[in-house]
Amino acid sequence: MRKKLPIKDWSLKTKSTIIFLCLATLPILAVSAIFFYQSNNILRQQALETSNQNLSSIEADLNNTMREIEDISEYIIYNNEFYQYLTFEDGEATVEEFSNMNENLRAFFTFHLTNKNYFQSVFIEGENGRSIMMGDYIENENKKWITASREREGQVLWTDPYEVQTGFPTEEKKVISLFRQINSRYDFTNSIGEVRIHLNEQQLYDYLMSDLENESSDLFVLREDGTLMLHADKETAGRSFSDQTLMRRIKNEQEEPFKYSYNGEDYYVSSKQLEDLYLVSMVKESYIATELSNVRHITAGIIIGTIILSILVIIGFFMFVLKPIGALTREIRRVEKGDFTARVEVASKDEIGTLSRRFNRMVQEIQSLINTKYKLELKTKESELKAMQSQINPHFLYNTLDMIRWSARLEKAPNTGKSIEDLSRIFRHTLSKGNTWVGVEEELVSAKSYLELQKRRMGAKLHYSLFVETGLEHVPVMKMIVQPLIENSIEHGMGAKKQTIHIKVRAYQLEEALIIDVIDNGVGIEAEDIKELKSSAPESRQGFALQNIEKRIANTYGERFGLNIVPAAEGTHIQIRFPILKEKNNESHLNKEEGETNGNENIDRG
Repeated sequence: MRKKLPIKDWSLKTKSTIIFLCLATLPILAVSAIFFYQSNNILRQQALETSNQNLSSIEADLNNTMREIEDISEYIIYNNEFYQYLTFEDGEATVEEFSNMNENLRAFFTFHLTNKNYFQSVFIEGENGRSIMMGDYIENENKKWITASREREGQVLWTDPYEVQTGFPTEEKKVISLFRQINSRYDFTNSIGEVRIHLNEQQLYDYLMSDLENESSDLFVLREDGTLMLHADKETAGRSFSDQTLMRRIKNEQEEPFKYSYNGEDYYVSSKQLEDLYLVSMVKESYIATELSNVRHITAGIIIGTIILSILVIIGFFMFVLKPIGALTREIRRVEKGDFTARVEVASKDEIGTLSRRFNRMVQEIQSLINTKYKLELKTKESELKAMQSQINPHFLYNTLDMIRWSARLEKAPNTGKSIEDLSRIFRHTLSKGNTWVGVEEELVSAKSYLELQKRRMGAKLHYSLFVETGLEHVPVMKMIVQPLIENSIEHGMGAKKQTIHIKVRAYQLEEALIIDVIDNGVGIEAEDIKELKSSAPESRQGFALQNIEKRIANTYGERFGLNIVPAAEGTHIQIRFPILKEKNNESHLNKEEGETNGNENIDRG
């Protein structure tokens, strides 16, 4: 035998909570955790990519700057004015010509000094003793770089950062300089002078860093021998890099960033090589952690918001779904125990509200049907008991009346035969093989037979008319409803003087109801008297007839239908109200017997 899954026995509240946690809350928490982990990687990768982009930008800018300065030295070597200024002796050009050349050359350097804020100064000196000095005056030029430049015989020499005294009053600054010997264009072994271009180290560093995306990393430039060429700290520039292990890794691991601990802090290190220079970027891991804290706060906010939203959703689901369902379940249990007064409070118009309304209507209908069924069964039992007590055989009664009617005809007494025929018709209608419902037309035919018998007795003092609206002939009604009212009109309407009475019976449709009026022109009766008769003791025949009709209709169709007194100028107007039922839709509880029918819809007898 397969083991029953315990989850099937859980309450709807428990199932809903577990399903919501499994399908909503837990997945959101898992996604938040993945988001946090991926954000960590993305931020780290983004920081490293930014660092590489910065290095590429610095590499391009530094390379362009070095090329521009070297191009200036090239221009000095190959420009005719510079060449003449550095080689002509006093007799080879006039004073005015030397003055013009000096002016033009100074204008050239003024342009560069103006457009490049890192351009500190330039000094040109020829073997002929002429020189040009532009920018800040350098007092203590480092002799070792002059010597080294001459040893390179015309090749460019870039110096390490070194301190100089410039301006007035004097100020110490660190410069990176280009030294180059100027050789004769006709004899490269013959020196005609030299050029020195000094760049301000700190301003050059600021210029290279000016276009970077952010300043989250430490950027500096190293020479291959470990000398710091450019650094944010001007005091550090020109010194040797202290961590030789890091220097070796920079030289050997340029393709991929690597993690390194420096001065007690973890860094992600990236580098690029430019000739004999190494451009280095070091991003602190703590910076990435700081950026990640924002993501952490966002993630925590998402998680907290999700939990709060989940709680609100669960509360809302309990209040608007589970609570009404629970109330409906409790009322259903009451109905199971036989309590048909159970009702569910309808608080909404949604599907649950519709279900509650239909449940209330269903219970009401069941209660009404049960009450009707019980009462009808009691009435049926009572009728059966009375029939058994009477010990009258209906067929014997019919046959006897038919025999008397035919005897009257044979004896040529047609009026007597007609009366017996009317009486027989009334008996047949009363018994109707035990059926309770008959058509409207059949009920009025039986009433007509009763009126004919009464007219035989009363003669010209009784007049009557009967009317049935076309289309209502076969609408089922309870039998023996009209005859007791006609009997009351005859017995109590004529009064003590036995005046002439006219009884009118009409059946018609009013909205969705069948109306049968019994109207007479007798002495009349007040509404209060009608109410007294309807509530009188069963011993009173008149009161019993009205009570019987009222209860039969109310028990069968409900309180909306029954007997009513209509105010009239003279006489009495009793109105009976039935629902219009179709035989084919009510075969289960309406049994119609085909009685003798009269083809006339209007019956009038005066």
